[in-house]
Amino acid sequence: MPRRTFYRGAGADGNGGSTIDIHAVQVEIDFGHANGGEDSVAVSAVEAEWVTEDHILLCTPAGVATDDHEPHDSALERITAFVADVDPGVGFNVVASAPGGSWGRYVLNILGQ
Repeated sequence: MPRRTFYRGAGADGNGGSTIDIHAVQVEIDFGHANGGEDSVAVSAVEAEWVTEDHILLCTPAGVATDDHEPHDSALERITAFVADVDPGVGFNVVASAPGGSWGRYVLNILGQ
């Protein structure tokens, strides 16, 4: 899983700052098939050995096409997501919500600090 290092608080000469390690993960969630109706919640397990109880995890729709949807569909369906059930050193669940119901697969970005 990709990890980025960002610098914050550095002076003009680059000294005096601190580093922040950011972990980036993309996850596909699946609300089911159109033939079976629509669902308003989808859950996906994410393996993340780097995760701890103290991580701040941010989930956002990736805005990319899948076999089921165009990039803008996650905005039209008002897809939101959050992390639940963090198991340090193992992973977590991502829970996605579509208030009006949805079907098919979407991609989420998850950033962890």
